[in-house]
Amino acid sequence: MLAFVAACQPTGPASTDATTGTSTGAPTTTSLDTGAPTTTDGTPTTETPVECMDLSSPFLAADCLVALRNRCLAATDEATCTAREPLLFGDGGYIIRCGWAKVVTFADPATCAVESVVGRCEAGLEDTLLGCGNHCNDENSLQFSLRADVDAAELLEMGCASNGNYLDGPLGARSAVGAEPQEFGTVCIDGVKPPAPPLCDCASAACATEWGE
Repeated sequence: MLAFVAACQPTGPASTDATTGTSTGAPTTTSLDTGAPTTTDGTPTTETPVECMDLSSPFLAADCLVALRNRCLAATDEATCTAREPLLFGDGGYIIRCGWAKVVTFADPATCAVESVVGRCEAGLEDTLLGCGNHCNDENSLQFSLRADVDAAELLEMGCASNGNYLDGPLGARSAVGAEPQEFGTVCIDGVKPPAPPLCDCASAACATEWGE
């Protein structure tokens, strides 16, 4: 099971949308809406998973978030992934897009020995006010950091939206409102609750890898 981003809470100044499940500048929505999610031109879309129908926010239902992730995972190459139609919830307050992520799997997390580096299509929440940036930097940034999946021994660098905007992800069951807290979070930075897992010690090794290793 992939460890998802949403459950972590910053102990310092708040600076992320992953903890709230909202796009920057969008109204926070906690109720059901009567209309189905739409595409960017405001029309109903047939691509919306049945688990997400009639939801004003995908973060209200874990099964909706899982279905949104599965929709992206079905794309096996970058071109197909980034071409998937974005889905809008809550009158555009929540924009869900697919992004091509760099996934580094470790053969031995204790020594940070890398097993593979592959691309994977993951679902993310678009921030329309933040451009794509470097996830491998020395800053303690909640947005621009790697994400950890301890069970799979993976560190993931989330891809960008096709329009160049930042994508917060990967999304999944742990991103849902009311998700049960875990011992460790998924964000590889200091000063968050739950804390970053020990796997994040391999972040520098993950960042040093090249695609296709």
